[in-house]
Amino acid sequence: MRDQTFHIVYELLTSLSILCSFISIVLILRVRSKKPAAANSPFFSLALWISVADFPVLIDSYFTNPLTFGAHAPSGPQSARFFMWYHMFSHMWVVCLNVMIALDMHLVIFHHLPPKARIRTWYPYIATGMAFFVSFWYLILPGARFKIGSSISVSLDSKMAFQFYISWKCLWLYTAILYVLAVVIAIFFTLYQSRNRINKLILDPECGTRRTALIQNASKVVAYPVMLFVVYLPYAVNTLVVSFQSGPASSALDYLQVLLFTLQGVLNLITLLFHPAMISTYRQEIIPFPGFIYAMMDVKQPKCQSKRKHSGRKPEMATHPLTINSLPSPPPAAVVAPLYDLDLEPNVSGIFNPMEERNSRHTSTIILITFRSNA
Repeated sequence: MRDQTFHIVYELLTSLSILCSFISIVLILRVRSKKPAAANSPFFSLALWISVADFPVLIDSYFTNPLTFGAHAPSGPQSARFFMWYHMFSHMWVVCLNVMIALDMHLVIFHHLPPKARIRTWYPYIATGMAFFVSFWYLILPGARFKIGSSISVSLDSKMAFQFYISWKCLWLYTAILYVLAVVIAIFFTLYQSRNRINKLILDPECGTRRTALIQNASKVVAYPVMLFVVYLPYAVNTLVVSFQSGPASSALDYLQVLLFTLQGVLNLITLLFHPAMISTYRQEIIPFPGFIYAMMDVKQPKCQSKRKHSGRKPEMATHPLTINSLPSPPPAAVVAPLYDLDLEPNVSGIFNPMEERNSRHTSTIILITFRSNA
């Protein structure tokens, strides 16, 4: 009875995650249609691919649940190998896409990768190729068979094949998790170290404002790699625990990693809503949201929307004629060339050297990172 209740909750959460993944795809496509510059954002493109990759992972749960397709699972070895490959590919696809986000931040921040570098358009295809390479070997493992218990799983008769199955999976999972964790720690260490060093100097207040915005936006962007660490680390640990056949001691960890997987689509949607590219669309009213959403996300509500809310009618055009003297003066041109881009908010400078920050008022010299405006 307890297992049946768990499987019912499991399927309900899985259905909710599928709905959230679909909403994420619709939001991203809507922004890309209204704001074509967002299509050139590697983070935004990878967010779309991650939302699409959620579907194979979540559909996999329907195959393993005895209350759905698992009640009539096939029994042939070929079906078992295919299911084993599908399970591995769907999970590694999400893992590799998140690794590509960390790789892009690594190359941009520490190796000054230009914004129009060709490799930035290859990230989704590199991740797909890596996932297929890692999972391909499961199609040729001998002795694969279905094991039907509280859920549907695949077992291997050969001890050597089973050791390869566990070792190969853990090798790539732990490598990806450790790499993502190392990149995130290095980025935060670099950003906060720069901010602390700058705070000791007397500079223009605008410099501190830009650096604060830089750190805040970097915190939002690295949410995808951090979520990979949160969701997939219990899965990797549980894989090792099960391989050592610890029995009942692993049941709590098994429940935890299963529930985290079911919430993956929900977590992706929440991460997307706080993405700097999405926050920029809120400010530009590309995707209108209620006022409490702006307050929750600490985003200033657009003035026109606020006026309409208080007045209850559309703003009318001015009746007095416009003259040349009454026209507003154009905004001053930017003085720093957008050399490098990390897809954060407009007009956010990533210059970490205080002398370069001071000199950037008069010349466009080489800088570490600059964030361009897509408005």
